[in-house]
Amino acid sequence: MKEVIADEGEGAATKKRIVFPNLFEIHLEKLDSLICLCPGMYTTLEFPALEILRIDECPKMKMFGYGDQITPNLKKVLQGTKERWFGSLNLTVQQLFKEEQQELVRGSFFASKP
Repeated sequence: MKEVIADEGEGAATKKRIVFPNLFEIHLEKLDSLICLCPGMYTTLEFPALEILRIDECPKMKMFGYGDQITPNLKKVLQGTKERWFGSLNLTVQQLFKEEQQELVRGSFFASKP
């Protein structure tokens, strides 16, 4: 699975809005192929009640989505023992991806030392 909410390929400039009014938590775990939650550039995802987002073992997830995300109650994203927030959902997911890539590089560097 590369995305959770698929882009249906409607008109390029068609704006869509998807609202999850009662979703308080999202846990994404062990999704090796997941790239993003929603690839639609013109799709706005609203999570007015979301307070907890946990992303674990999703190594290809570089961003949450290509459109706008509205998450007024989300103040951190959890990954393992880390808690991060960089002002927006996409910036936070991108930073977590960068940190994970740096950890992989460091781990492989030390693993190759005799």
